[in-house]
Amino acid sequence: MKFDSAQTETWFKYGQAAEQFYAFTLAEKAYEIVLKSDEVQEFPTIYLMMAKVKKSLGKYTDAIDYFQKALQNPAILDAPTLDYVKKEIEYCEWAAEVVTNENKNIEIIKLGEEVNTPFAEFGASRYGSQLYYTSFSYVKEDDNFNPPRHYNKVLLSEDNMPGQLWDNINSTGRHTAHAAFNASRDKVYFTYCDYISEAGIRCELYYRQLDAQGQWGAPQKLSESINKAGFTSTEPNVGKVKETGEEWLFFASDQPGGKGKMDIWYAKINQDGTVQNPVNLQAINTEGDDVTPFFHTNTQVLYFSNNSRQGLGNLDIFKSIKSGNSWSEPEHMGYPLNSSYDDFHYTLSPGSAEALMASNRIGSTYLEKEKEACCHDIYVVETKFIELLALTFDDFTKAPLNGATVSLFKMSGERKSKMETKTNPDGNDFNFTPERKEIYIITAERDGYYPYRDTLYLDRPPLDDITSITKEIYMIPAEIDLEVLTFDDYTKAGLTGVNVELVEIDNKSKSIIADETNEVGNDFKFKIRGGRSYIIKGKKQGYEMDLDTIDQLPSDLRNLKSLRRELYLRPLIFAEFLPLTLYFDNDEPDQNSWATATRKSYLETWEGYYPRKQVFLDEFGKGMTQEMKFLANQRIEDFFEREVKSGGEAMKVFSDLLYEFLRQGNKLEIVLRGYTSPRAASDYNQNLSKRRISSVRNHFEQYKEGIFKPFMQEGKLVILEKPYGETKAKGDVSDKLNDVRNSIFGVPASLERRVEIIDVRQADDL
Repeated sequence: MKFDSAQTETWFKYGQAAEQFYAFTLAEKAYEIVLKSDEVQEFPTIYLMMAKVKKSLGKYTDAIDYFQKALQNPAILDAPTLDYVKKEIEYCEWAAEVVTNENKNIEIIKLGEEVNTPFAEFGASRYGSQLYYTSFSYVKEDDNFNPPRHYNKVLLSEDNMPGQLWDNINSTGRHTAHAAFNASRDKVYFTYCDYISEAGIRCELYYRQLDAQGQWGAPQKLSESINKAGFTSTEPNVGKVKETGEEWLFFASDQPGGKGKMDIWYAKINQDGTVQNPVNLQAINTEGDDVTPFFHTNTQVLYFSNNSRQGLGNLDIFKSIKSGNSWSEPEHMGYPLNSSYDDFHYTLSPGSAEALMASNRIGSTYLEKEKEACCHDIYVVETKFIELLALTFDDFTKAPLNGATVSLFKMSGERKSKMETKTNPDGNDFNFTPERKEIYIITAERDGYYPYRDTLYLDRPPLDDITSITKEIYMIPAEIDLEVLTFDDYTKAGLTGVNVELVEIDNKSKSIIADETNEVGNDFKFKIRGGRSYIIKGKKQGYEMDLDTIDQLPSDLRNLKSLRRELYLRPLIFAEFLPLTLYFDNDEPDQNSWATATRKSYLETWEGYYPRKQVFLDEFGKGMTQEMKFLANQRIEDFFEREVKSGGEAMKVFSDLLYEFLRQGNKLEIVLRGYTSPRAASDYNQNLSKRRISSVRNHFEQYKEGIFKPFMQEGKLVILEKPYGETKAKGDVSDKLNDVRNSIFGVPASLERRVEIIDVRQADDL
């Protein structure tokens, strides 16, 4: 080139050399000069050469154009090449579409100069803070070649510090590469390689065993079935098969029995570290290179690289899932994980959130920067977001809890910024995509449950190494079930038709939170909350109200799943009092009056009548013998105590019972009958019986400062009057005005001076 840069043939050969040196930009420039020259016809393969370079640069549209131009000169294309070109056009069309559908959930970061050098670094695997990798940056000082050839060595980097030679494994005179541990890390498999020409290398697989003192034993070469003489076996990886629990050694080899150039093989590992005969992984291998296998134990997925499948160019990373004895069709891992350059040695962290890979893509450390040439660097592939599935459950029943609202907050320093809130009225699942290596607050709310709050530390183990997480949220009910059962207090049978009112007390304030009537059963279901007190009232017509209380519940209801209360309602049995007979003094109330009404109440007349017992005893006993007077007095004594006194006292109890019954919302009708003795004229006695009924009415209007008056005004207490006067008096009762002893003070006449409450009927029965 320095001698004569105008020679087209020199530019053509320069392009070929640059292409083999991965200097695709220089190769593109060289081929462009050839294409513009007048001698382009002397280089019939130039279109095919340029197409390959364009594809390697990721310029798929240009590559298609040059592949199609290559097809215009079929004379230079044999049948295999013609098929290759047609296939490459399809691949480039597919690749152009893949690149437009970039996976935005990954970030690819090149490791720094502590690891990567201008030479090739590859075969990296991480174990905690330790990074093992291979570097092609070492020179054998006594090498006879000029310049001295480079050698691979295995390096160890602690906490991303500069890599150091791992003395336990490296050979002084041979290439050493690809350290791969078994699950227990007491065996390490690796590659020793030798130059077989100026640049050609042949490799063999070895392993070392950790002894009881924690020292690595001498290197042990694997069997002839693994290391076929004259062939290469390299790139070991150990994975465990879940179905059998066996550990398998995966490796790449060009030994006989494969499908193409380099193939992937596997062999079962024995307890002592030796391996059984290898098996070619026919389901995955192709006619091209299938290399750098990595089996991810947690997911049972095999990752590998290939350069002959439909891809973006050169080596691309694929995956295949193991299921039983079968493997799924390999799947391309997409862009930007794959590029138009070499992408290989892909190893995934146990939780799948981070991967390591090697690539010589644009941005790698160049051996000759001005030429963008060489070499492979180690990259970290980080997942940006994870798939978070939040599921809500009832902490008591453990059943799925629908209708909650779940929010996710990203923490920024000591502040939090709201990220996303979701409500699912018909389910208990919530999907989010939080960023990895961040801290989040997750909250859940739902009526009847205490708010839930937890912190998701996605920046530290074990959540820093995951791509998906299922977060089960168990919400503690702020409410518990209250079951109320109603019964008849006499029969103890279930009582239907009861109205139950539930009153909640919170900080001394009261509110009715439920008011229900069950016409067909005696059971009621309510929800009550922690930190509150409750009053339960049961009401039904014809029954006394019953109530119960629930003392203040604890705020945390975790250990109190439900409550049960029973209400026993006593029937208001007025029959015990009926007929209720109320007795009056002679010509009371309001003596010598023809009025039909009075202002006096019954209890006023009763309070004046009962103290006159002695008057009745004295007046009736006048002129009697001592024996007759004793008998007469006994009868009068019994009348006043058993009839007069008990009637007034019963009237008070009856009135209180009646008020309680009315207060519960019942409507009543009372039937009153008024009677007199036959002493006065019949029409006078008729009015007198009305006055006596009037005094009973007055009793209800005036009792205890008028507690019945509102009910009477609202028509909830109706009094029906039936004045009979003397018409019902017995015939042997004296009506002689001059017979004062019998017509006034005699017991038969006294028994006729009365008002009877003969019936109390509910409004529904009217």
